[in-house]
Amino acid sequence: MRNSPRFPLYIFLLLFSLGFLSRLGPFGESIFNLEFDFSAIFSPINKEPDPEFMDKATLIYLDEASHQELNQPDNVTWDRSLHAKLIDKLTEAGAALVYFDILFAQDSDDPIADQALEDAIRRNGNVILIAQLTNAWSGGVFSEQAILPLSRFRQAAAG
Repeated sequence: MRNSPRFPLYIFLLLFSLGFLSRLGPFGESIFNLEFDFSAIFSPINKEPDPEFMDKATLIYLDEASHQELNQPDNVTWDRSLHAKLIDKLTEAGAALVYFDILFAQDSDDPIADQALEDAIRRNGNVILIAQLTNAWSGGVFSEQAILPLSRFRQAAAG
């Protein structure tokens, strides 16, 4: 059966069923994530990245070296004017899309930096911001809540 071309489909359906059923309980998210990982690994889509895309794509990390070089204090969100400057540089370079894996859900301590970030997002026109989905299991009731970016940033962003 393992040699069957349908084996990955069977595993996916099993994980999908378990993930769906377990979303009703506290362990559902981990099974749901396993299902997502499995479907990404065994996807029928070409696994080789498009060389043209790879030549154009750039991933920028907020790593420890950058943290120190830019003098960002520990346990505090980064200065949003830095994000605004980055967006402006990417806009000047002709970036087709800017995607932030940072949740901008609260105002910072610097309203000027918040305004600079909003303006940079709007100028670029192709910025995507994330939201965060939280799950809670309390008293036998499962609930989900989306934590969204601030309205001002959502309105300026492409999505």
